[in-house]
Parts: sequence; C-alpha cells; structure tokens
Amino acid sequence: MTDYSRLRKAGLFSGTIKDATAKRRHRDKLALATAPDGGYVAIPLGTADSARVNSLARAERPRVQRWIGARGLRPRTSPTSWGITEINCGRYSSRCTFRVIDYEPWVASYGYTTATRLIATIWDTRYSHRAPRGWVFGRDDLGIYIVRVRKTRAVYRYHLTSDDIRGGVAAIHAAGIRHETGQRAAKRAAIAARRLAEAIARRDPNAAFDSAIAQGLDPDLYMFMYSTERRDYFKHVETREYVNFPKAEVSSHASE
Repeated sequence: MTDYSRLRKAGLFSGTIKDATAKRRHRDKLALATAPDGGYVAIPLGTADSARVNSLARAERPRVQRWIGARGLRPRTSPTSWGITEINCGRYSSRCTFRVIDYEPWVASYGYTTATRLIATIWDTRYSHRAPRGWVFGRDDLGIYIVRVRKTRAVYRYHLTSDDIRGGVAAIHAAGIRHETGQRAAKRAAIAARRLAEAIARRDPNAAFDSAIAQGLDPDLYMFMYSTERRDYFKHVETREYVNFPKAEVSSHASE
C-alpha cells in the first residue's frame, strides 16, 4: 500500500489522503476491468493462502466487520500481490444515505497452461511446473486442472489451488491421485448401492421365506425386511432383532 504520509513529508504529494486513496481505488478497479485476459485464468486460493490473506486484511483494517471470502485474481496491473476490494451493496434503507460495504481480500493467483507445462503466479512468486509422467494439464470453466492421460471423464479432473502449485510437482501429483482415488471409491459405492436396490426390488418375499425356513427360520416369529446380493434379512416381531440367512433357491415343492 502507498505511504501517502511519507510522500507528503518528502514534498511529493499534495491534497488529502482520502481523495488520493479514492482515486487509487478507482484506477485499480478500472485496470482490473480492462486488463486483457491473455490466456490467463484465476486460480482458487488454497486453505493456507486464504488464511494468510484474511489475517493480513484484518490487520490492515481492524475495524471492518463485513468480510467475505478471499479469492484469487487474474493478472492485473495492481502493484501489490494482495489487496482488499470494497463492494458496494447499496444503501441500508431508502431513508438512509449510508452504504453497505462488503470487503473482499484478494491475492494475485493466476496462470496459464499447456498439456505439459503450467506457468503460474501466486502472491509475487512465479512458478513453472512440468506435468508428471502419465498426466496432463488442462483448462475448463472451473479453472486449471490435472488429470491422468487415459482418463477422459471430467469427474477425474482435479482443479488446482494456489496451495497445490506452491507445493510443487509432488504436491500436485499427490492431489491428483487423491482425487482420482476418491472418485473411484465414489463410483464403487454408487454401483454397490444400485445393485443393492436392484436386489431388493427383485427378491420375492415368498422365495426369501422358503429359503430361510429351509435353514431353520420360524416364519411365525419373523417378518421379511430386505435382501442384499447374498443374504436375506428378517426382523423378530417382538424383540425387533434382525437375523439373516444366505440366499438359497428352494423349489416350491420342497417348501410345501
């Protein structure tokens, strides 16, 4: 942030500091709105960077209460690597002239990518990372991602944060593997849930009772509840305790 008091003492500044800071904010906002994209994309802040800029912002303006979440910005002409954006939310009411202002900390966090190379700037440091073997970088509406070469589905794309990029190629690779593993586990869980639902829908209660009776179930004391792929489950009518038996196909003649 510019030290206007020091500039005034040096004879390099005239006027009020309030007007100077207002003009500076206006120029910065104009620069943010008109700066060319140039192929860059904003990179979301990680947990560590969000905590760091939030701490800096609150120290800068300790009296402010209306803070909103920090975010990363695309390349801008602002001379600093972080700052605070004031968002005008309108007046408190039609009879009140005071404005509601939200304060949003921001950090310079942006980059561009090819399939094999990632160039990014986080805070005031520039990073250049090469994609791990068997992985590629990419860009979509959600930002910059890394994905295994043979994975074509969008769910396997891991979108990078500023913390990942500052951690280096090893951190990026590890994050991509964790995301891929989580997606595989979610896929397996969804398949298991679907198979369970299909097994419940297909199982005939009479067939379940025939199978369980052949294995010692007293049909007068239990009610059929549900089936999985391999077992039938019954609940005691009084104690509400569950018992289960392996599925076994029993002919109708054997049950009579």
